[in-house]
Amino acid sequence: MSRPLIKVCGITREEDLDLAIALGADLVGLNFHPPSPRYLRPERAAALAAPARGRVGLVGVFVDRPGAEVEEIAAAVGLDLLQFHGDEGPGDLAPFGARAVKVLRLAPGERPAPGALAAAFAGYPAAWGFLVDVRHASLHGGTGTSWSWDAVAGADAGGRPLLVAGGVRPDNAAAALATSGATGLDVCSGVEAAPGVKDAELLGRLFRAVRGGAAGRARPPAGYDGADAGDARSPTPRSSARGPAAPTDPREDPDGEDRAP
Repeated sequence: MSRPLIKVCGITREEDLDLAIALGADLVGLNFHPPSPRYLRPERAAALAAPARGRVGLVGVFVDRPGAEVEEIAAAVGLDLLQFHGDEGPGDLAPFGARAVKVLRLAPGERPAPGALAAAFAGYPAAWGFLVDVRHASLHGGTGTSWSWDAVAGADAGGRPLLVAGGVRPDNAAAALATSGATGLDVCSGVEAAPGVKDAELLGRLFRAVRGGAAGRARPPAGYDGADAGDARSPTPRSSARGPAAPTDPREDPDGEDRAP
């Protein structure tokens, strides 16, 4: 069985970034949605990301921002992947190719018709992968609502990574993976002491729950390319990629996550 991917989203502090890498995070999320309490100005994000580049996949989180702004931020910060958490459609994501991660949301208790999720995924043929979260009438993540993760079980993402988020905490992370059959997890407020401040104990417990003895491994060396993440595609660090960015993831908070602040 492949090692599950883990994305730690809503990173705002150097110490939390270092801890996530030390525990073995494959991806870390930097939030560029201004209403979020985890929002980072691009210049702050660039300073935060610089020492981590090549050691972990850097994912920018966006909600319905113009494509030109997304590209400008991606280049300035050095992002590997771009997570689209709003109402962006295939045409919006197409220019970003294999850097794009599309978020799909399901209502609590929603059971998509057989093949519906696979059809939705197929609408983004170039995307790196997908994240499925709980739907809310007005909020983009951070609703505090768990959902039936097994609603995505068996969904064919075309061999691409499929992550689940929403209500994921150390005590249910393993169940979220087991019931969904997903490639990995996106976690944020379920491992926080406060919005944007990770709790070292909770984060460590989550990694141990999901990876057991694999948690707490030494930090990846410079040039880490995620090769030990099993069969799932890992983003190529920007330092070794061609092009302007690496091809290959509270209220109004698109961190793909767990509880309202």
